[in-house]
Order: sequence, then structure tokens, then C-alpha cells
Amino acid sequence: MATLNSAIQALVNNLHGKMTSNEPLTAEEQTLVASAIDKLSTHTSWEQAMVAVAEEHLDDATQTLSQTLTTATSALTSAQGDINLARDDIQTQNANLAIIPQISTDVQSSLDSFAQASNTAITSNLAGMPRPVFGVNLIETPATSSNNQRSPAVFAVYDSNGESWVARPSYTTSTGATENLRLEYMKLMADGSGKSVTTSHFVDSGTFYATPTTRIYRYGSSAVLPLATKADINDIEYDVVYSSQDSAASGVANYEGIYCRSAGNVTVTKPKLNIDAADQWDISTVTNHNWNDVAALYDNAKHCLVMVDDSSSLLVEKYRDGNVLTTISIANTSALQSYVDNGDFTVVKFIAHTLDWPVGKRKYDGIEAALSVSYYLDCYGFYGKLGNSIKMGGAKYNAHYRFTAAKKLEPLNYFFASSVNQSTTGDASSADLNVSITDMEGNALGIYHYQAKADYPGYHAGYIATALMCMNPYSHVGILNDHQTYAGGTTPYYGHGRTCKAF
Repeated sequence: MATLNSAIQALVNNLHGKMTSNEPLTAEEQTLVASAIDKLSTHTSWEQAMVAVAEEHLDDATQTLSQTLTTATSALTSAQGDINLARDDIQTQNANLAIIPQISTDVQSSLDSFAQASNTAITSNLAGMPRPVFGVNLIETPATSSNNQRSPAVFAVYDSNGESWVARPSYTTSTGATENLRLEYMKLMADGSGKSVTTSHFVDSGTFYATPTTRIYRYGSSAVLPLATKADINDIEYDVVYSSQDSAASGVANYEGIYCRSAGNVTVTKPKLNIDAADQWDISTVTNHNWNDVAALYDNAKHCLVMVDDSSSLLVEKYRDGNVLTTISIANTSALQSYVDNGDFTVVKFIAHTLDWPVGKRKYDGIEAALSVSYYLDCYGFYGKLGNSIKMGGAKYNAHYRFTAAKKLEPLNYFFASSVNQSTTGDASSADLNVSITDMEGNALGIYHYQAKADYPGYHAGYIATALMCMNPYSHVGILNDHQTYAGGTTPYYGHGRTCKAF
């Protein structure tokens, strides 16, 4: 120990001598002094203990080490507390960070909801604004002969892609082949550029045709529907569906049934007499076997017609390429209603092959009558279902449906009101027509306004009440019928059907 003391003393003396003589310390000596000061400041007790051991003062060494241990333990305990606080803080911050994605999702959801609500409000406001209607392209040939007049009545399915699939009944019947005898099934283009006729027949007043080609028997009804195939319910195309007699007779006893044009008359099914059911809008099927009053079930899941076979009482699914005879037996109306209530069905009301003028009401007395008098009267009416009143298809009314983006067939309500300013000597008549299309819940899908004026003084502006009987609420494209107008003389013109578009 004396040697250690001597060494330390010599070092101290050497450093002291240099400091008093202003002689600078070497770099090594400066490092040594700094290290010694650090050691002494942080490990005093340890140094004391080591010195005590070296001098064989064991009790002092033990006491000093115990104190050092106590101090170190206290320091560690304090440090542990700090560490725990830091850990808790980190965990809290981590939890806060973890909810950031959820906050982001909630904010985005709120923004999306706001945008959707805004779009819905904007769409609703737009749907409630009257849209002026403009004629675009002729789809008929105007002529002075009444052989060119066409019925303004329609059965229409408005596809969500903007196209319209329309059945246009004939104006009259005969054994001839003029335009007023034509029953026409067509597609109306979404841009209003024109029509594409898929099938047409001259309606014959005397001869029955089991398989109609260029001609069809007068007593019958039909529709144009989106139908799938037996193998693929997603393979959907529009096809004509006929409701036909079995011979040149109009009675219930001669009712043959329903078949799809593509599948042919050999697939005809006679619905079981008076076994009916109502769809989700409380519109009922009609199976009374009257040729001019036919309504059948459309399955929105399978995209086919469904009916109870008259002979077997089994359900038949009718696709555009044929029938599927199920094993489901339906004994009565209650059984059919139960089946319908457990599915997704729409009742389709067919339209008669011949319907010269659809029916509406005269404003002055509210009497329902054919709209052939409407060129000088104000008229109004609706087609669809309002309350307990159902006016769809048959031999009196138009029928309007939409085929939604979700591939659902739904009925629509079609309201109209016309106003006529009477012509006077030297003056021409003018007229206005307003049309509103709504869904079954009453939501407006489109409101349209058409204004017309006579082209010749002293004459009327056309049969304004029936001028707009077809309008697609998706594309706002329809058919404009300026029926029987006068231009430059007293001879009326017919065949003024045009495509039209509302903006």
C-alpha cells in the first residue's frame, strides 16, 4: 500500500509542479486527469472500499459497499419508475396512433355519406325539375293517308342502360298490310338516334296464325321482357312473349296460353284458371283466360315467367329458350301466394295487340274515355297503380316498367296532363303537355314538358294528350307522337312519330 501511496503522491507532485510552473500538461496527462476526476466523482464509495480492502480495514469496506449497494438500488428503483412511466406514456401514444386509421376510416365514411346524401339530394332535385322535350328523328313516314296513322299506346320496359324496349299495338285490324295494322316490337336507342325493330306483324282480323311471322291474329296480348335461358339465369336478352288463342275465336274456351317467341308456340303454357297471386306492390296476376286481360308473374331472381300449368298444377318456369317444369305443386290461390311471398316477383300486365287510343280522363267532367277527343279538350290520367286503382295494359291502358341496374323488373307510374288553347279564325292553336314518371313509392324519376303549336292557322296542334306516352327516365329519351297535324292546307298528315329527348 505504501508503494501505491508513493506512486500516487509522485503523480500528484508532478502534476502540481507543472501547474505551478505554467508548464502545459501533455495530452496523455490531460486524459489521465479527466478520467481520474470522473472516476472519483462517480465511484467515490467504490474507491474508498477498495482502499479499505487494500489497507485490510474490512469492516469499513463492507460498510462502504453496503452503502453503495443501497444507493445503487435506490437509483435503480427510481430509474424503474421512470422507465414504467415512459413505458405507459409510449403505450398511450401507441394506442393513440393505433386509432388514426379508424379515425381516417370514419372521416372517409362521413365524407362518403355526405357525398351520397348530396348526390341523392341533387338527383332528387333534378328529377323534380321539368325537362323540356325536343323531337329528334322520325321513326315513321308522314303521309296524308290515314293508313299511316299509328296508335300512341305502348307497353314499355326502360332499361337502366338507357335503351327502351317497346311494344306498339296496331291502330286497327284488317286483312290488309298498311301501317295502321302494324303491331311493332322495337328497341329505342339510348341516344335518341332511332329505333331498331326486332319483330313486327300486321294484325289480321280474320285468320288465326299459330306461329306468327309477318301476320298475327287480332285476339291476343303480348309483352317485351328481359328473359334468361334455362342454363344461365345471367344470360339475359329481351324477347316477345305472346298470350294467344288456339284458333280464330275470342272466347275463354279458346284461350291457348303463353309462350316466348324464341321458344315457339310448341312451348305454350295455359295458366291454371283463376289461380292468382299479388306481387310486392299488391298487383295481382290475371288468369281468367280472357285474351285482352292477361297478367303473369316475373321472377326477378331467375329472370323468367312463372305460372301454374293448367293440366298438371305444377309450376312452370318460362325462359326464352323453353320451359322448365318444376316439381312444385300448387293446389290453390293460397299456395301460390305463399310461394310468391317467399320470393321476389313482379306482375307483368300484357297489352292487347290492337289498341287505337289509350284511355284517360276529360278535365271538364272527369269521365274516362279514349283520348281520341283530346285535340280540343284538356285531359289527364295515369298508368300504373295509385291506391287501389290499377291501370296497366290490356285493351285500355299503357304499361310502363323499368329494368334496374340490379336486374329487377319494377312497375312505374306514368302521370300526364294536357292543356289546349283553342284555335280561332286566323290564329293557330297551341297546347302544353306535362308528364311525370315515378316509382311505386312516389319518388319522381322525371318530369317532362312538351309544347306544340299548329302549323296552319285555324287548326289544332295535334292530339296533345297522347303526344308523349313513352319516356325512359334513365336516358330521358322517348317517342313523340304529333298525331294528325295540318301544314299548309286542310289535309291532315299522319305518321309523325319521332324519337325525342329531354334535357
